[in-house]
Amino acid sequence: MSGRTSAKPISRLPLAVLCSLSDGHMLLPYLLFSGLAIKQPGNADFFVPIVIAYTVQRACLMALRGFGEITNPYRILRGGLFVAFAGALLLLFSPLLMPLQSVGALLIGAGLSCFGAMFRPMFDLLAARDPACRKSSMPGMLLYTLLSVAIVALTESVSMAIQAVFFVYLLCALIILCRFDQNGLFENRPAFDTAKRKPVFFLFGGLYLMCLLVLRQYKQSGVSVLFWLAPLALFFTFLLEAFRDRAKYEVFVFRTYWAGAVKCFLLLFNLLYHSSVGNTTMVLFTNIAVVLGGFIPALLAKPLKKLFREGTLYNSCMMLASALCFLLIVPSNILNFLTILLCEGLAGIVSSDNTAAYMKDERHVPLERPLIRERINTAGGVVSQVVLLCVVYLLGEFAAHRDLMLVNASAVPDASVAPALRAACLICTGLLLLTAVLIVCTQKRREQRTADK
Repeated sequence: MSGRTSAKPISRLPLAVLCSLSDGHMLLPYLLFSGLAIKQPGNADFFVPIVIAYTVQRACLMALRGFGEITNPYRILRGGLFVAFAGALLLLFSPLLMPLQSVGALLIGAGLSCFGAMFRPMFDLLAARDPACRKSSMPGMLLYTLLSVAIVALTESVSMAIQAVFFVYLLCALIILCRFDQNGLFENRPAFDTAKRKPVFFLFGGLYLMCLLVLRQYKQSGVSVLFWLAPLALFFTFLLEAFRDRAKYEVFVFRTYWAGAVKCFLLLFNLLYHSSVGNTTMVLFTNIAVVLGGFIPALLAKPLKKLFREGTLYNSCMMLASALCFLLIVPSNILNFLTILLCEGLAGIVSSDNTAAYMKDERHVPLERPLIRERINTAGGVVSQVVLLCVVYLLGEFAAHRDLMLVNASAVPDASVAPALRAACLICTGLLLLTAVLIVCTQKRREQRTADK
């Protein structure tokens, strides 16, 4: 590759810090701001920090391609990290002026939105030059896990210390990224080729922003007056997507939607259910189980590939994870923890294969393939949220004759909502299992059609 290279190659330990942020760029802000969220029962407030961080992060990911074809992920990565660092700085001063918390959430969400997608091409090029760089992945995952557990366990008692740790963490990542200038990996090109802009992605970002704002507002406040806008926004999004991209969907694309959906369902349902019934212990351990589940693909994916016939491992993981989700209705903390851990790991194995498939997909520009995968994965998560909250809303209206979400929003536990929420789990898990079966059947039909030719 031509062009100047970095003055000094990046070593494995600093690279591990960047790997940890790539692994946790979505979940870490969620954990941070969910602990800092100010609960105001009955107040339909769109702008609590957790809502801002979560929705802006997903919307910016969807809208990024609108600026042009990506030509230098490093510059996008560096610019985004500067924005996130500014947000973390404002967060430190938020006790003096509370609106700074919301502004900080906005900047952190926007700045970290594409970190994973933009870090992957840089990491792959560094690993191609020095294969030892790949050994940074596991220490990075360990650092991400330790930071996640610290945030989950300590936010309520020492929230200012956690904010300071997050600030220092982003500062270290920013110094590492700027110190080891990797512009040369991409021949010092600009961040985007603006001649190839696709403004339709700004529309995608706007639709997802509206959908997620409505969903998060409903979950935080229990007020459902605008809830119908969420499925409407999702309908127009997929209608637009189907019209824009007439290319035939490959099976790994459907699996990517499924992986995003099941991961989101595991987190959202368990937090909703256990917080509603007052099981604070499981609220804590749900987040920890989600984080620990990320180790399963790294530890077991390769050994499992040797045990399964080619092409059957990922189908088996989808079917097993979908079936295991039925165990979430059993009121046992240990069983719920193990179910979340295992299902998260199985979904992660499917997701890792999807990533590999996208990186080989010749229909897309190489530097944009991780972004496309993450965008589809996020879309699956949004679909999962809409379906779950719609089911909860309808069960509340027609079965329980009450708004089930008000219990969660009021922060006053009520065990009487447990049967209705478990029914919602059964319905959504059935849909996940049905989706997995349809994906497997679609793959077999296409393989049979190819064999016949």
